[in-house]
Amino acid sequence: MPKGVAASPGIAIGKAYILEKENLCILEYKIKQEEVEREIKRFKKAVEESKKQILEIKDKVSKEIGKQEAYIFQSYLNILEDPLLIDGTIEKIKNSRLNAEAALRATYKSFPEKFKAIQSEFIKERFRDVEDVAQRILQNLLEQPTMSLSHLEEKIIIVAYDLAPSDTVSIDKDKVLGFATDV
Repeated sequence: MPKGVAASPGIAIGKAYILEKENLCILEYKIKQEEVEREIKRFKKAVEESKKQILEIKDKVSKEIGKQEAYIFQSYLNILEDPLLIDGTIEKIKNSRLNAEAALRATYKSFPEKFKAIQSEFIKERFRDVEDVAQRILQNLLEQPTMSLSHLEEKIIIVAYDLAPSDTVSIDKDKVLGFATDV
């Protein structure tokens, strides 16, 4: 019998919709010195597109649910301004001459080591937000659409390893009976 911790009262019975996040195929390659500035521009464009998308999500949540609930997306915007992520990626593009996707991945994959030293569990949990933001930037670099659950046609229970706040925004609330996550 599966066990878990209820996030809200009650039970739901329905069809399970298994939600598996797509693993992005990130190729790592060296760029020529004369391509460095173009690669940095490409990275900055993806960051700006990510900011635009997150602002749209924040506005939608603020209007539909409330300003307090939308505040989580302010932290996403702050991550998009964070020098460790942004400047760190640009430095990897410049110094290692890596393509933007590989530079971003290398930068944010180094974060768990930095987060281990932090005592606060709350702050450690924020690494998931960093991963979510980095995934969004990668999707924009690769010109892949972001995941959307707006296509649901029947009432379902979403089963996933993890759901980030940005994943749940596109869900049609009338079509979801419940969630089951592993995290």
